[in-house]
Amino acid sequence: MPDEHEEWSELAVGHAMSSLDDADEATYLEHAASCATCRELEREFSETLADLALAAPTVVPPPSLKASIMAALGEDESRSAAVIPIDSRRESVGARARKIPLWIGGVAAAVVAIALVAVFVVAPGHKQASIAARCAAVNCPTITLTGGGQSVAAVMVLDNTAYIDPHGLPATPKGDVYVLWALSTGKTPVGVGALHTEPTSGPVRAGSFTTPIGNVSGFAVTEEPGDAVPATPSEHLLAQGSRA
Repeated sequence: MPDEHEEWSELAVGHAMSSLDDADEATYLEHAASCATCRELEREFSETLADLALAAPTVVPPPSLKASIMAALGEDESRSAAVIPIDSRRESVGARARKIPLWIGGVAAAVVAIALVAVFVVAPGHKQASIAARCAAVNCPTITLTGGGQSVAAVMVLDNTAYIDPHGLPATPKGDVYVLWALSTGKTPVGVGALHTEPTSGPVRAGSFTTPIGNVSGFAVTEEPGDAVPATPSEHLLAQGSRA
């Protein structure tokens, strides 16, 4: 990959691992909407992580190997906390991206080491697996959205966060934004988040999910002008689906 694209590739890997903060996530998604290279890297890395989980039967690693890997992950986590301050949201993309390799490199090295010895170690948290794999593992709520009589997207609610897989939606038109709405019978639709997508982008984070999933009857996606969630959805409905 060209050197000038290195910072974006690091953000793409972080997005695939669900490890970016909100500022980096928004910055990357805006870039990825028009960058096929980043979307392909994100897809390949997500598939690799998911494949590693099934590459070999789970075995107990030697105590020394497991201890060294876990210690390395703990060290990288502490270093990342030290170099990414709370006010980093105002930094440039390049400045933030240059700080990422400390933890991206450590986690990636740990994944490679585990694969080479055919041992899959689950580290604290769940950032080592792709969104789709994590959702399948815990059987998270998944709602299929249809438009024009066919499936065009799927909504997954995982860890109080809504993700959308826009496999059949066209790329977000320039100047507009897609908005995901949570629907409840007899109530005004609640905007979950605004996002830019491509059909090949894979699951994209829409936003934090505050409404109890038990109170939600379904979801809908509309196309809205601008780049924010409006108070109410427009009539430009692209897809809708109900919970079973």
